Amino acid sequence: MMIKKMALMIAAGSFLSAAAPAHRVFIPLKSSADYKSIAVLHKNSARADLNIEPYSLALVKIAHTPKLSLAFLDARGSDGRFVFQQVMVRPRGGAWRSIWADATNGSNDCAAGIAHYDRIIRYVRHQGISAQKLLPGFQTRLNKARKGDCDFGDFESDDAILGVGLHG
Repeated sequence: MMIKKMALMIAAGSFLSAAAPAHRVFIPLKSSADYKSIAVLHKNSARADLNIEPYSLALVKIAHTPKLSLAFLDARGSDGRFVFQQVMVRPRGGAWRSIWADATNGSNDCAAGIAHYDRIIRYVRHQGISAQKLLPGFQTRLNKARKGDCDFGDFESDDAILGVGLHG
């Protein structure tokens, strides 16, 4: 009987330790290659389609997985006000590109905003990355919106990427 209990405990311990740990989320140094490539991309990108004011990258967070890297960007105006947030992906050996954004232009479509935030949170989790660490405040904002407190921006996302491997 004791041997069976011990065998079950060992098997359970092996199973629990086999679960993939979340990939580390970090704030890159401004001198790092990751930060520089993202900053150059933003310096050269025209955001006239969203009518975005001049901004600086107030926060950049990155997580690497064996297959890809994800970056979260929080851009602020010269007065510190929110301008936009963006999530970018870079496949191994590829270039950074935007897959999700939320800008200052407001939207009255609460259901679309909830779906927009929910999809990026699920996508990040699907990659084995802590959404809470990479996407600060997103889950709180989503929970508030589900209770009727909606104030979403002008959003855009890459449905081809965010829909991959996500169900439910």
